[in-house]
Order: sequence, then structure tokens, then C-alpha cells
Amino acid sequence: MIDIDQLLFARNEFQLEIPRLTLHAGITLLVGRNGAGKSTFLQLLATALLPDQGEIRYGGRRVTKDLPLIRSQIGFLPTGIELYEEMTPRRFLRYLVELKGVHDRGVVEKLLKEFDLLKVENRKIGKLPQGLRQRLALAQAWIGSPAYLFLDEPMNDLDTRERKHLVSLLNRYARNRCVVASTHDFQEWENQADRILWIDRGKVHFHDSLEKWKECASTGERLSLEEAFLRRLMGVRSGSYPAEGFPLFWS
Repeated sequence: MIDIDQLLFARNEFQLEIPRLTLHAGITLLVGRNGAGKSTFLQLLATALLPDQGEIRYGGRRVTKDLPLIRSQIGFLPTGIELYEEMTPRRFLRYLVELKGVHDRGVVEKLLKEFDLLKVENRKIGKLPQGLRQRLALAQAWIGSPAYLFLDEPMNDLDTRERKHLVSLLNRYARNRCVVASTHDFQEWENQADRILWIDRGKVHFHDSLEKWKECASTGERLSLEEAFLRRLMGVRSGSYPAEGFPLFWS
């Protein structure tokens, strides 16, 4: 469980402000428009950025006291991750395994197999197509079986089969771990996550179950994930938070 209390992060004209939020085990989908603050929020969760005010607690542990331990329990897929193009996938993963202090000798083999990279394990990363590079970027986030997994647009450059495999893997993995994944493509996530977290203009405007996200209180309609998102955006554009028929949910 992750507890957020009075979080404030400001850079230039952008400000991310979250008074209170609790993230539980399972998959939380992080949604919002470009520039809403999703990537910044994930970087804060991953401790790649530190807040200006407030704090994030991981199972009760505080960054101010337990930062090395907390980081050892985090897996992170940022946008624009550096993959060391002169390395091979096997060498790259072995290097990061050593860097993270993981002593399981079989972990590299397991990751290469899980993300279907064995056939290219000895090719230079710089020669790999984008889909394979994305799978390698995902694999590094799993090193050490982290309790907290933060993924920024993990579906990028994956084909339909690879996306389905990733969602299936995440559903198994998140049963007793906290996974937060940002997305702009809802298709593969329909009924495949536990909660939705909607951020707009640096503030949280919804945090609850997929069922609550998809229901329209004013009409009784059952919407898809994407339809519900578009309805809310209509409310944002009209200056109404939230859109008519969609209550706010906090936890």
C-alpha cells in the first residue's frame, strides 16, 4: 500500500497537488490528457523526483528514513529509458541485476524467457526493432520482483499479441503487489484492472473501481473505459469538474 499525504510538486508553471491518496495492491490505471501530470506522478512514485512538500509512504516506510530500501522494492519503466545500445539484452539485464543487488543467478534467464527475448539475447540493442526494445525496457522493471511497479505507457510499440501477454502478466503479478500503469489506449484494459486514477491539470479528479468509472449516474448507461474518459473530458472543457453525472471518488 502507498499513502500520499499533502503532496506538492511544482516546476515552472506546472503544479501537481494531491492532498490525500491511497494506492492499494492490484492494477491502477493512470489516465489523463498529455501534460496532465501522469509522468511526473510516476516519477514521484518511483523516487526519481522528490516532492517539494508532503510525503509518499510505502507500506509505512518514509523516503526520508528508508530511501535505499524503498528503491530496492521499486520497478520503474519511464518514458525515454536509456537502453545502452552497444550492449546485448542479456548483458544489459545482467548489468542491471548486479546494480540492483539481486543475487538470484537465474533471474536474467527468467526475464529473457518471460518477455520472449531469448532469440535476440546476443544481438546489440541498437539493432533491435522498437517492439523488442520495449519488451526489454519492461523486463528491466521486473528485476527483483518489486513490490511496487510503475509503468509509463507500457503498451507503446507492442503489437496486439504482446499487449495481451503484458496485461495477462500484470494481472498475475499484481495480486499482492501495487502496480500503477499510465495509458492513453483503453482497448486492452477493458475489465483488466482494479482501479482508475484520473489526473487533470495536476490534480486527482477520480480514483475508484472500473465499474464506478464506467457508470453514468445521470442516465444509467454502461460505458466503455474510453467512452467514460471522453465524457469526463467534455466536462473538463466546459469548466465542470467532474462532468455531469460523474461524482468524484477519493480514497
